[in-house]
Amino acid sequence: MSTVTCGFAQNIISPAGEGIFLDGYGHRLCPMTRVHDDLYVKAAVFSAGHKACFAIVVMDILGVNSEIYMLLTDYISVITGLDRQHVAICGTHTHSGPAGGMIDGLPVNYDYWCHTAQICANTILEAMQSSCECTCRTVISDRELQLSVNRRGRPFIDRRIKTAVFTGADGKMRGVISTACCHPVINTSLEMSADYPGILTRRALEEYGIPFLFLLGAAGDINPHPDIMAEPARGMERIGNELADAIFQAATKPGTSRTLHTVRSMYRCAPVPMKPFPALSLVENELRESMKEYTAFPWSVEKHYALRRLEWLRHTYHKTAAGESSDLCVPFQLFAIGEHIIFVFLPFEVMANTGNKLESLFTSLGYQPEDIFLISCANSVNGYLIPEEEFAYGGYEVTGTAQWYGLPEFCEASERGVMDVVMELREELCGR
Repeated sequence: MSTVTCGFAQNIISPAGEGIFLDGYGHRLCPMTRVHDDLYVKAAVFSAGHKACFAIVVMDILGVNSEIYMLLTDYISVITGLDRQHVAICGTHTHSGPAGGMIDGLPVNYDYWCHTAQICANTILEAMQSSCECTCRTVISDRELQLSVNRRGRPFIDRRIKTAVFTGADGKMRGVISTACCHPVINTSLEMSADYPGILTRRALEEYGIPFLFLLGAAGDINPHPDIMAEPARGMERIGNELADAIFQAATKPGTSRTLHTVRSMYRCAPVPMKPFPALSLVENELRESMKEYTAFPWSVEKHYALRRLEWLRHTYHKTAAGESSDLCVPFQLFAIGEHIIFVFLPFEVMANTGNKLESLFTSLGYQPEDIFLISCANSVNGYLIPEEEFAYGGYEVTGTAQWYGLPEFCEASERGVMDVVMELREELCGR
């Protein structure tokens, strides 16, 4: 029986030119001023025997919309031979990365993204070339992210840091994949930055010289503590070091590694129920009122905020008039290494309680918590996936984000629809 082989590689994707807008905050109305710290793409490639391999690609970006996702996977497919069903495109969700279409209406530099797609593909090829037989050890660090909070004031949070360590036959670490649940939102300036996950990259290069991949978990409503946010430079160092210390502790903790023999994946573009579009007459009335509000503002950030509402209503009006459905159709992806380690890639900002629910479903099926990696902001980002119980509390995540994403609003049935698709894919994965 063959043993799983894996390879890791990383490269810089910081832009060399000018004219790059930053994703993540609506108040940025001009391009970035400089690169504060380099952005990276990191790739982990897995294969078993002669079967097609699977690549996890993570970039220091906020995320991408469906168009840029298709662009990236098209280039990767042509250059590497891997189709999008066997590649997971993830973002660390830094709010100081190049605009990738997540914030509706923000200028996207396609030259940058086409060049970055080429770098991603080459990074995958480098990872393939470095592949060797590896064992894997999964562990939840003894240390947690203490410098994070639920920004909605809700009781849901996951402070754990999960880590998968891949070791070659010579006993040397080849690469590490970790996930934690906290928004990288500390840097609000016009300087490009990987935010706090960049500290992990820097220290991993200095101390280990191998790629450490950071994948964002269920962090849709989880932010660094306000004290961290108040001092950006120091704050990034503090929580970044907290993350790095925990991952390094887990990576070097004694434990039993497993020899793995299979890699399997499932991919499906599936519908997600959304809030129906209102009657055309109601949208038309709201559009008129929104136009009045917009035109009353002088040129300002407030006018820009009003524009986002106006444009969302305008597009909603045309979709309603055309009789389009409000439901989304988005990519879902599951990847399993061996019989027990599973990665769930979700194209949303997943909130903490949804992450808790999904992990409970997997543990009820016999998976161990340290083997379950639930990943947000993967294969395009389509707004906040709102837990059913959060609608009673309202707030920005529930009612205010659709206009920024340029997407329909979520409804009480959305979360259940997503969880059902995930469970269906898991059954199909196990049936292979």
